[in-house]
Amino acid sequence: MKDKNIEEILDLSSENENKIIRIQDSFTRRFGAEERKESQLKMRILFERTAPEMLPFIIYCIYIGASALVGFPFISQYEGWKFYSYVISLVIICILPILILPRFPLIKWFQKKR
Repeated sequence: MKDKNIEEILDLSSENENKIIRIQDSFTRRFGAEERKESQLKMRILFERTAPEMLPFIIYCIYIGASALVGFPFISQYEGWKFYSYVISLVIICILPILILPRFPLIKWFQKKR
Protein backbone atom coordinates (compact mmCIF):
# COMPACT_ATOMS: atom_id res chain seq x y z
CA MET A 1 0.00 0.00 0.00
CA LYS A 2 2.79 2.43 0.89
CA ASP A 3 4.65 1.74 -2.34
CA LYS A 4 1.53 2.57 -4.33
CA ASN A 5 1.11 5.91 -2.53
CA ILE A 6 4.75 6.78 -3.07
CA GLU A 7 4.47 5.94 -6.76
CA GLU A 8 1.40 8.17 -7.05
CA ILE A 9 3.28 11.03 -5.43
CA LEU A 10 6.29 10.55 -7.70
CA ASP A 11 4.08 10.44 -10.79
CA LEU A 12 2.42 13.80 -10.13
CA SER A 13 2.56 16.31 -12.90
CA SER A 14 4.29 19.63 -12.32
CA GLU A 15 0.88 21.36 -12.34
CA ASN A 16 -0.37 19.17 -9.49
CA GLU A 17 2.92 19.62 -7.62
CA ASN A 18 2.50 23.40 -7.88
CA LYS A 19 -1.08 23.13 -6.58
CA ILE A 20 0.08 21.12 -3.58
CA ILE A 21 2.87 23.61 -2.88
CA ARG A 22 0.43 26.55 -3.09
CA ILE A 23 -1.98 24.81 -0.69
CA GLN A 24 0.86 24.08 1.73
CA ASP A 25 2.03 27.72 1.55
CA SER A 26 -1.49 28.97 2.21
CA PHE A 27 -1.75 26.74 5.30
CA THR A 28 1.61 28.02 6.51
CA ARG A 29 0.54 31.65 6.05
CA ARG A 30 -2.80 31.00 7.75
CA PHE A 31 -1.26 29.36 10.80
CA GLY A 32 1.38 32.11 10.99
CA ALA A 33 -1.35 34.76 10.94
CA GLU A 34 -3.25 32.97 13.70
CA GLU A 35 -0.08 32.71 15.76
CA ARG A 36 0.64 36.44 15.40
CA LYS A 37 -2.96 37.26 16.31
CA GLU A 38 -2.76 35.14 19.49
CA SER A 39 0.53 36.77 20.45
CA GLN A 40 -0.94 40.25 19.99
CA LEU A 41 -4.00 39.24 22.01
CA LYS A 42 -1.79 38.05 24.89
CA MET A 43 0.09 41.35 24.91
CA ARG A 44 -3.15 43.34 24.74
CA ILE A 45 -4.64 41.45 27.70
CA LEU A 46 -1.40 41.91 29.65
CA PHE A 47 -1.38 45.67 29.10
CA GLU A 48 -5.12 46.07 29.75
CA ARG A 49 -5.03 44.24 33.07
CA THR A 50 -1.87 45.87 34.39
CA ALA A 51 -2.13 48.82 36.76
CA PRO A 52 -1.05 52.07 35.07
CA GLU A 53 1.82 52.62 37.50
CA MET A 54 3.25 49.19 36.64
CA LEU A 55 3.23 49.64 32.85
CA PRO A 56 6.75 51.10 32.59
CA PHE A 57 8.17 48.19 34.57
CA ILE A 58 6.29 45.64 32.43
CA ILE A 59 7.56 47.30 29.26
CA TYR A 60 11.08 47.29 30.71
CA CYS A 61 10.90 43.60 31.56
CA ILE A 62 9.54 42.60 28.18
CA TYR A 63 11.68 44.68 25.86
CA ILE A 64 14.83 46.00 27.51
CA GLY A 65 15.53 42.96 29.67
CA ALA A 66 15.02 40.61 26.74
CA SER A 67 17.24 42.67 24.45
CA ALA A 68 19.98 42.62 27.07
CA LEU A 69 19.80 38.85 27.35
CA VAL A 70 19.96 38.52 23.59
CA GLY A 71 22.70 41.13 23.24
CA PHE A 72 25.17 39.66 25.69
CA PRO A 73 26.21 36.66 23.55
CA PHE A 74 26.99 39.03 20.68
CA ILE A 75 29.07 41.24 22.97
CA SER A 76 31.03 38.28 24.32
CA GLN A 77 32.80 37.83 20.98
CA TYR A 78 34.81 41.02 21.53
CA GLU A 79 37.97 41.31 23.61
CA GLY A 80 39.76 44.05 25.47
CA TRP A 81 38.44 47.58 25.78
CA LYS A 82 35.62 46.99 23.27
CA PHE A 83 34.24 44.19 25.41
CA TYR A 84 34.38 46.23 28.59
CA SER A 85 32.85 49.33 26.97
CA TYR A 86 29.98 47.25 25.54
CA VAL A 87 29.38 45.53 28.89
CA ILE A 88 29.38 48.86 30.75
CA SER A 89 26.96 50.40 28.25
CA LEU A 90 24.71 47.31 28.43
CA VAL A 91 24.68 47.47 32.23
CA ILE A 92 23.85 51.18 32.14
CA ILE A 93 21.05 50.61 29.65
CA CYS A 94 19.64 47.77 31.76
CA ILE A 95 20.00 49.26 35.23
CA LEU A 96 19.31 52.93 34.59
CA PRO A 97 15.59 52.42 33.80
CA ILE A 98 15.14 50.45 37.02
CA LEU A 99 16.46 53.42 38.98
CA ILE A 100 14.62 56.11 37.00
CA LEU A 101 11.16 54.60 36.40
CA PRO A 102 9.98 54.44 40.04
CA ARG A 103 10.94 58.06 40.70
CA PHE A 104 9.50 59.65 37.56
CA PRO A 105 6.14 58.20 36.51
CA LEU A 106 5.87 58.41 32.74
CA ILE A 107 2.08 58.61 32.81
CA LYS A 108 2.29 62.25 33.93
CA TRP A 109 4.42 63.12 30.91
CA PHE A 110 1.88 61.71 28.45
CA GLN A 111 -1.29 63.07 30.01
CA LYS A 112 -2.59 66.37 28.71
CA LYS A 113 -2.55 69.23 31.14
CA ARG A 114 -5.99 70.73 31.62
